[in-house]
Amino acid sequence: MILPYAVAISIFGMLCMKILYKKISWKLFIKTVMCNVYFIGVLNVTGITYHFHTMHEIMAGNYALPNLILFRYLTTWDMLLNIIMMVPLGFILMEAKRIHMLQAAMIGILITVTIECMQFMQGRCFDINDIFFNEIGTMIGIVIHGMYRGVRKSER
Repeated sequence: MILPYAVAISIFGMLCMKILYKKISWKLFIKTVMCNVYFIGVLNVTGITYHFHTMHEIMAGNYALPNLILFRYLTTWDMLLNIIMMVPLGFILMEAKRIHMLQAAMIGILITVTIECMQFMQGRCFDINDIFFNEIGTMIGIVIHGMYRGVRKSER
């Protein structure tokens, strides 16, 4: 169900790139589709929907309180899923030509905090553990990209 949305978004993005840059390649189109599949998948996995509650509704309702203490209520399964989910993000961010490791790590944190805030606005729990382990996943993706680049350079 994710693929048609990703392809449609990719085609729109590629048309915009064609207008702006006058050239595009199939390799870039495939990368764009893969990135869109990943991001739409993350939104589905994290349960982000289109309905957000107001802060008044959240404070008045029976919503989960935020967990701001690291390693509290932590399960191994949640830890592993949060790490695995963000490994592709680190790789994707490093694949962008003008981004350094520190910038990729900061973007990873911003994306994770945004996801957590969106979940909180939907009445779900904001969890510091998710942010911590998502960032570990992003860093693993950055390291994997570095190894990938090293292998590609040695092949040339």
